[in-house]
Amino acid sequence: MSCGVPQGSVLGPLLWNIGYDWALRADFPPGLGVICYADDTLVTARGANFQEAARLATGGVSLVVGRIEALGLRVALDKTEALLFHGPRRGPPPGASIVVNSVLVPVRAQMKYLGLILDGRWLFDEHFRQLAPKLVGAASALGRLLPNMGGPSVATRRLYTGVVRSMALYGAPVWAAALTAQNRVRLWRPQRVMAVRAIRGYRTVSTEVACALAGTPP
Repeated sequence: MSCGVPQGSVLGPLLWNIGYDWALRADFPPGLGVICYADDTLVTARGANFQEAARLATGGVSLVVGRIEALGLRVALDKTEALLFHGPRRGPPPGASIVVNSVLVPVRAQMKYLGLILDGRWLFDEHFRQLAPKLVGAASALGRLLPNMGGPSVATRRLYTGVVRSMALYGAPVWAAALTAQNRVRLWRPQRVMAVRAIRGYRTVSTEVACALAGTPP
């Protein structure tokens, strides 16, 4: 017999937190931490070099997985990802990996966590490379609903602009400090499309002017 928390129930998140909290209350050694959002669990390990961090991560993940399984839950080890944060001159050795319950987990160049694509140098280039086409597609689709002549009101146009803006700024507190000029340009293109539509402007309007009139600073 098995049971679970119904999806969409009012008490679902509370019951999940109460039950899952025990798995996160282990006596972890120094340098090891656990971050959890719903059922996405991230184990962090800090070491002077890769070997030290890998040993700590292997033990920490095994401990967390064991406590999760003690609750009667199963962990999809085939979906487990590993990433090494490092400086510009220090990366993971070739073929680097950690072992979790006899399952080999390779250390990759990027990993996706809660909608953000993280990389070892905290540059977020791959995140913006994949995000840019989605923003352009959304801006183009919404832009077709906003003709210059007639169409929705200004309030509706700003609402649609906010949709694309929210997509672009997801996770901004995490990647803002690492935003490069190249990635900034990737964000400007969809912002310009929506700003021009919001003010009923034309293609000759500059990006800065369109954004200022639309109330969406670049």
